[in-house]
Amino acid sequence: MNSLIKMKDFAEFTLTRESGNRVYEKIKKYLTNVSYTDNLIIDFQDINDVSVSFIQATVFKLAKEYSSIELKNINPAIQFKIKTLLKITTIDPAILRKVANLPLKSL
Repeated sequence: MNSLIKMKDFAEFTLTRESGNRVYEKIKKYLTNVSYTDNLIIDFQDINDVSVSFIQATVFKLAKEYSSIELKNINPAIQFKIKTLLKITTIDPAILRKVANLPLKSL
């Protein structure tokens, strides 16, 4: 089953780890009845920028908890930050089924 998270519905400010932690808690509360085996679809439509700390505090935390995560509508700047983080962090990139609609090989 797919669960859609529209980041703009949870985040007003996306440039600090603190805001990422708050958004993560809001999303977790929203997902109370969602199975950890579900595919999360995180839609970044209308989100212009995020900090790497925000990504770590939201997307990567969720990626560790759910079976798969698909990211949609990511602009090139956010895509670059996510790809860079995937190269330097310990999270398994195979957890993410899609990263800005690019095959994992391109990471």
